[in-house]
Amino acid sequence: MEIHHKSLARKEWPRILNRDSVHGFFEESGLKGEMQLIHVHAVTKPLTKSYEGNGGSSCVTILDAGYYWLQIAPENAYWWLTVMYDSQLQLVEYYFDLTAGNELCGSGESGFADMFLDVVLVPGGQVYLLDEDELEEAYREGTVDEVSYQLTRQNAQELMAGLEGREEQLERFCWQCLGQMLEGR
Repeated sequence: MEIHHKSLARKEWPRILNRDSVHGFFEESGLKGEMQLIHVHAVTKPLTKSYEGNGGSSCVTILDAGYYWLQIAPENAYWWLTVMYDSQLQLVEYYFDLTAGNELCGSGESGFADMFLDVVLVPGGQVYLLDEDELEEAYREGTVDEVSYQLTRQNAQELMAGLEGREEQLERFCWQCLGQMLEGR
């Protein structure tokens, strides 16, 4: 098992056949960083995810032709947010990758080392913690050391606690970012 590096541009993803994107910056309530909006025009096939846990379940299409992915990469944070919108700009989900820290370069080529663990918030407030088994395996194999393992678990718990009751605030922030990016196209 290895730690994967992901970027704002997501050029490494062959499922997306045709897209356009715009890069920008944000600063809001003490949080600042980079963002990128990817408008997907064609895919090899749609991507659907099913989530179960925390007393609920959800099955959603997170990528298809016409979808928008707004990626938000804050400075000095150990998470990276991808907000998925369908072709009608209806919110699909908020997807937080837990990271080893975000590498911001200011050019749209910023990235992060993915620490396996993810937090998903779907409309209506249901929160899911994903890929705990992957983090555990990476730790057992020595891909992730003890300090990184503990920090990733702690950051996930803090993120999940911070999301409780704040879906409206997150939605407003993301709509503000999305509006800025759509104007910049």
